[in-house]
Amino acid sequence: MRRRVFTVVGLVAIASCGGVEPQRPAPPGPPASIAAEPGTTPQTGVVGKPVAEPPSVVVKDALGNPVSGVEVQFFGGDVTPSSVITSATGRAKATTWTLGATAGEQSVYARVPSASLAQVEFRATVAAGAPTKLIVTLGQARMLAVGVIAQLSVRFEDAFGNPVAGPAPLSFSSSNTNVATVSRTGAVGALGPGTANILATADTLTAGIPVVVPTHIAVPAGYSPTSVALVSDDEAITANGYFLSRVNLVSGAFGPSVSGVSGEIVVDAASGIAYVTRSRNVSVLQLSTNSVIESIAIPGLAVRMVAAPDAQKLYIGDDSGHVFRIDVTTKTTTTFTLQSPDPTSGPAVIYGLAVSSDGATLYASTRNGGVYRVRTADGQILRSSQVGPGATHVVLSLDGTELYEANEYGWIDALDAQSLQSKRRLTTPGTYPYNMALSPDGQTLFAISPQQLYVVSPATMTIRYTIPFLWSGYSQASQIVFRSDGTPIFPTQTGLEILPRQP
Repeated sequence: MRRRVFTVVGLVAIASCGGVEPQRPAPPGPPASIAAEPGTTPQTGVVGKPVAEPPSVVVKDALGNPVSGVEVQFFGGDVTPSSVITSATGRAKATTWTLGATAGEQSVYARVPSASLAQVEFRATVAAGAPTKLIVTLGQARMLAVGVIAQLSVRFEDAFGNPVAGPAPLSFSSSNTNVATVSRTGAVGALGPGTANILATADTLTAGIPVVVPTHIAVPAGYSPTSVALVSDDEAITANGYFLSRVNLVSGAFGPSVSGVSGEIVVDAASGIAYVTRSRNVSVLQLSTNSVIESIAIPGLAVRMVAAPDAQKLYIGDDSGHVFRIDVTTKTTTTFTLQSPDPTSGPAVIYGLAVSSDGATLYASTRNGGVYRVRTADGQILRSSQVGPGATHVVLSLDGTELYEANEYGWIDALDAQSLQSKRRLTTPGTYPYNMALSPDGQTLFAISPQQLYVVSPATMTIRYTIPFLWSGYSQASQIVFRSDGTPIFPTQTGLEILPRQP
């Protein structure tokens, strides 16, 4: 019996000859996923430098097949190029990712704009660069009173301003040890009036800070001045609650004193007269003889006093919501009554008074939180506002559009002078501001507190610097005055401080 042999090859050949087409791979579907390639996230790097592995993704369809010819966009950082077309393997890789200037965590992202897919995040932990800058600060203080010790703060930054550890050792020096000394640990001590540059050095990095020590005029033992007024650029009158004294601001010598006359002082240099509040009267002092020539009685207890621009009228606020207007020519007194916006918040002690440049408007603030705009012609209240309990003093801007109000709870408000609503607020750290004065050019606001003086930019309501002083306990320093060149002078419990015009 003969066997028949059939081969598979033959069958396949016959089938092929029958015209059947061979199978081909199906084309990939639309993008269904996008994923970061291994090693591209997370990474570490240094600010301003490119990462080791630029961002790279793979785009696939729903069956896991790579999708070519699809645009991938990179965004959120300095990635080049920002748009890449996927290759035959579905891969889209950027050339570089240069890290930004801020140390910490940074991210960039990738997405397929033609598909609704979740974007991919590439993360990097970024370290600061090498130290390139040494910065020395003395808190916000730039001026120190004689005897005050303040601690320097030192920090290092890289080229982008990131804090970074600095080289060692760190050393300090003073350009004028008669003005200020500095210890090995950076403690600065103020010794005498003048300016000293305190220098810090670490390796090749150097930085300095000027420390200004104002002129200090010491007062006699037991004499703590609370008010001051200028007779001239070289002479002042100061009071301490019991008596009034003349002071030579050049020699520092104290001249004749007048007992029983103390309080707030207003000097009318043109007429040679000074007005001084004392309890329930205003004393009229003849400057040429340093003697009281008259006393004007007022119905209430004097707390605050200001003069009209022409010095022909005085305004005195008392401890119960009244303002007394005194005509200095006729010696007649007119009483304005200010009703508290919040009668339940305590007595309306008038701690602040300011008069507009034309003399037509009076502004007043009370400790129970009231601020008033008053017409001086008849005492009519044109506007009142509640700014919060603790209002202590008010100062009007030179153009009359803003009213600066200090508060014993720790802030200074810039109020709209018409509406009396707050526009900007400065929170004052530490002790509260009690009294204020605006520099003659209107560019600087000085706010005095029991332990320091705040030097403020009224345009932005920010602290430029502070001036700490050796004050013991509470001090109601009530006046800040200026020489003709803008030099501020104000009292502390130990004397008078004369500041440079531009510290």
